[in-house]
Amino acid sequence: MEQFHQYDTTEWGEWFDCYFGSYDDDFTFMMGLARTAKGPVLEAGCGTGRLLLPMLQEGIDARGFDISKPLLDRLKAKAKAQGIDKPPVKQASMLDFKYKERFDRILIAFRTFNHCPNPDAQLQCLRNCYKHLRPGGQLIIATFIPHPDTIVQADNSLKVTGAVENPETGEPVLISHYVAEIDSLMQVRTDVWIIEELQPPKGQAPRRMFLPVTLRWVHPSEMSLLLRLAGFEQAEVVGDFDWGPLDSGCDEQIWIATKKG
Repeated sequence: MEQFHQYDTTEWGEWFDCYFGSYDDDFTFMMGLARTAKGPVLEAGCGTGRLLLPMLQEGIDARGFDISKPLLDRLKAKAKAQGIDKPPVKQASMLDFKYKERFDRILIAFRTFNHCPNPDAQLQCLRNCYKHLRPGGQLIIATFIPHPDTIVQADNSLKVTGAVENPETGEPVLISHYVAEIDSLMQVRTDVWIIEELQPPKGQAPRRMFLPVTLRWVHPSEMSLLLRLAGFEQAEVVGDFDWGPLDSGCDEQIWIATKKG
């Protein structure tokens, strides 16, 4: 049993930050939880360091891991540029990561949990997180609400996100995507993200990258059950990053599950 290995390419290492690196809807929320932790913090699926590097810059006792070596290589390069020597990261899977220490908070941000491909993998991830928490420690998971319009039949129609700046080169790139496949029985959706250079280096043709992303969605009632099966007796859910209540109009479900003290 493994999580999806979709960012394990040199292309993702180069282009990941063009779109995902600029996401900041959860930044204040997640950083606030990291700052108020009473012990070490672990970020599962830390990617290129969108959250982990600011934590380290602030002196928060934080660690991180990711299954993708190209993303970790990018994180290390960014850390060096920021004056962070040897960031505490390693390559590992959410399903079987191992640390000797126990954490006060474990963060699984921005759809990372959805890279677990089936309920068994999701439960294995949760149980592993539970094992790595201190008594009274908390697991925070942010995922999306699977509204009907996001899990309908794939239509392959192109949706343009817009032009953004490549943070590595400063040049503009165009971001778009389409839904390539939906498996309603397994609750799995595959999108293909297209990143195209708009101003390539002189004398070179513009590059266009096709980068697939596969996620397994989870309904709130299913998530609640998975957390209980993993051992969490107390779990709170909110519907946005301002701690608003979860209702049918929310796009996010953010879980704060506490290990019994």
